[in-house]
Amino acid sequence: MHSCDDLYAIVKKSLSSKRFLHTVGVEREAVTLALRWGIDPMAARRAAILHDVTKEVEDQLKLCEKYAIMPDGWAIANHKLFHAQTGAEEAKGLGESDEVVSAIRWHTTGRPNMTKLEKVLYLADFVEPFRKNPEWLSELRGLVYEDLDKAMLKGLEMSIVELLQRRQDIHPSSSEALAWFSQKNSAGCGPQVASG
Repeated sequence: MHSCDDLYAIVKKSLSSKRFLHTVGVEREAVTLALRWGIDPMAARRAAILHDVTKEVEDQLKLCEKYAIMPDGWAIANHKLFHAQTGAEEAKGLGESDEVVSAIRWHTTGRPNMTKLEKVLYLADFVEPFRKNPEWLSELRGLVYEDLDKAMLKGLEMSIVELLQRRQDIHPSSSEALAWFSQKNSAGCGPQVASG
């Protein structure tokens, strides 16, 4: 298994300095959240380091071909999200665990019934300290330490609002995740405990 230093060397070669700084911020936030929510901080660290490993690869379709990913019409029209799938495959090729690969796979769109690691990476990507501060981000930065599912709902809502404002399509997985977390949060579930 590659060391985290090895993983950083791999991503540094493929990312701009701005994207690399974002990766460092996501790693720090993911480890802190992992410790807060009682999940493996090393898995969170590895997922965070690799989450954008293919983000700046220009020819995502070529990577899809390499990894036998069959993009549908929606994906082809919205290729910006390819990096989650191609990055997951890259992580798998580096020998990462299924849980790390899955967290990378879903870090842009979310999905129903996410694992804690998937939620942590999705949210760390949002709230990392170097990200610009939309008004709602300060609320989310507090919420991620109080209730992961409520934070997921808020993150998904705000992500979808931003996409709609930019007249961009919403990925079906994001819509399904929003419905799932809306239902879960309205079911009266109490706050999560860190050890759970």
